[in-house]
Amino acid sequence: MIIDPSEESDGMIFILLRPDNRVLLMLRDENSRYFSNTWTFPGGACDYGEGFLAACIREAHEEFEANLQPNDCKLIMKRLNNHSLVYVCKISNNNTLKQHEGKDMSLKTIEELKELELGYEQADIVPVLQDYVVNQGK
Repeated sequence: MIIDPSEESDGMIFILLRPDNRVLLMLRDENSRYFSNTWTFPGGACDYGEGFLAACIREAHEEFEANLQPNDCKLIMKRLNNHSLVYVCKISNNNTLKQHEGKDMSLKTIEELKELELGYEQADIVPVLQDYVVNQGK
């Protein structure tokens, strides 16, 4: 599937993927306007004049101190229901994550993701992520 990131979008979601295929989720806090106390993939919006990939890298650093390079991230889907782009960003085990937003964070396997009710109706991302993980070396 070819995804054109230049098409109109409202924001982006980033999935931080470790070598053991666990991914980072954040628990939104009770003061969140939407989906408070709910697990979600992190994300954000572009600053004025900023591209989606640059926003992804910036937000990952601001929210979790993840140090990403553009080659670490791959656009895997565009969510049609709310026009957000979804990136998977590979991080090493040496990339120590520190939470700066939300109530909590947790590393989850794909199987654990399937059991959760994710905020923002993000369950549609899980099968695409699973396909990416299975086929990433091919």
